[in-house]
Amino acid sequence: ENKKVGKKRHYQDKGYFGAQGFKRVFKDKRDKKKQRRLEEQQIQRGEKTRRDDYELRDYKIGSAKFDEYYSRQFSEYFANQQEFELFRTTLQTKLPVTFRVNPGNVNFETFVDMICDPNFVKDYSVEVVKPEGDVKPVEDDSKMEGEEVKLTMDQKQHQYKEDLRKIKIDYDNLAMDNKAFYPKRLVHEMMIPKELLKKNEGLKAVHKIIDTSKDAGLLTRQELVSMLPPILADIKSHHSVLDMCAAPGSKTAQALEMIMDDHLNNHGQ
Repeated sequence: ENKKVGKKRHYQDKGYFGAQGFKRVFKDKRDKKKQRRLEEQQIQRGEKTRRDDYELRDYKIGSAKFDEYYSRQFSEYFANQQEFELFRTTLQTKLPVTFRVNPGNVNFETFVDMICDPNFVKDYSVEVVKPEGDVKPVEDDSKMEGEEVKLTMDQKQHQYKEDLRKIKIDYDNLAMDNKAFYPKRLVHEMMIPKELLKKNEGLKAVHKIIDTSKDAGLLTRQELVSMLPPILADIKSHHSVLDMCAAPGSKTAQALEMIMDDHLNNHGQ
């Protein structure tokens, strides 16, 4: 009922009253659907992209304004230009996959033992073999010979996903790296970008294990730097914690886990 009242007020605010008003509402909806259909047809024909300003494969992180701002802000900390270049390159590097195991889960020790096995990733991975006749983005035949061919957004996105799916990974040197600064072997890092873990065919089983464990509350995806404040605060079960910057709340969840873990260690229940 509230939804109906809300819709009625919305139409009234736009000046849609009575039978004529309903006709205008119907016409607006019909025109929007027609416009969406036309746009989809243009995209399929390659005449238009979903985002004309988005260059997926050519996108570069950083700008002249970024360099100017940070070089001015931290000029006293950089001994030379090489140090600033290292700083900028570090910021542009994609973060690895990191997560924190929840010690409140009854199966957390078994899970930790499993992922700490040096052969965990290798055992659950499969070698990627690129099949013959693999589908490639369709090039625009209207381009003149010798002229650079520009792919549409959909073609670029397809090619980018294919690249991620088919990348061959050295499983012998890829393992879950336990971070010693966190107690009970609860924090682990995998030195690949998260998008590669999601898309690569060889890592499907590993991704499913991590994703399922996350949904079951066995682990939390969280960056390493985000885990430091609760550790440095040395949160105990008798503490009251106010997180004044909680979004989405990974540090809050970490603080709760630390409180519960400390309580279990001291009281056993």
